[in-house]
Amino acid sequence: SAKVIWPDSYQENWTLRRLSIGPVEVEKARAAVLKKYPDFVTHYSSKYNSSNSWSAFSLRSYGGAPDFIMKPEEMPKEWKRRNPEKLLWELKDTSKRKMLPEFEPLINAVTGVKHRIRIMRLVAGGCIERHSDVIDRETGTVAAKTLRIHLPIATNAKVRFTSWDLSGRRQSVRMREGEFWYVDTRKPHQVDNEGDTDRLHLVMDVVSCPELLSAIERAKKVSESL
Repeated sequence: SAKVIWPDSYQENWTLRRLSIGPVEVEKARAAVLKKYPDFVTHYSSKYNSSNSWSAFSLRSYGGAPDFIMKPEEMPKEWKRRNPEKLLWELKDTSKRKMLPEFEPLINAVTGVKHRIRIMRLVAGGCIERHSDVIDRETGTVAAKTLRIHLPIATNAKVRFTSWDLSGRRQSVRMREGEFWYVDTRKPHQVDNEGDTDRLHLVMDVVSCPELLSAIERAKKVSESL
């Protein structure tokens, strides 16, 4: 896999942290998804989605299609060779964003310019196997990079998000509904849903900015106490 060169910033050591924003009300958004139930697309990473339990659809995507959930720049060389036109696609809101206005207050609760915005599902009994997304060079906490923010809108007590920091130290947390979390996806992580209900997350890639970094920084004591 590609080698990550870590900038000289303590913020780059953040691995899995709850933001000081919220918690927010997610009931309306959850009800809207369950009622309208747009088509979910099986996640393209078959290596880490071996049971096909991980799926998503886009509210904002490259090219503007709700069923296009990937980021062209982070795809393998062979995919890029076969899809050169997709590398030029720009970020656009999808038709599903208009269909689900209940998500706007949740999206706007996090400051910063939004890139991809997806609803991601992990079915009951499903697993996203341990992996790291080091191929995406636009990820990070430094200026102009993007941070991955998760907001559970439906979950259960038996969902666990596990991540490993640069020293190999393991951190496993339960992300509760209405809580915003920062996940450094360049570091190894996995998700297990051992419950009886599906897990639904709003997942946003947000451009790094002082206000967002501050919301993560202020949550230091909260995250370390978990």
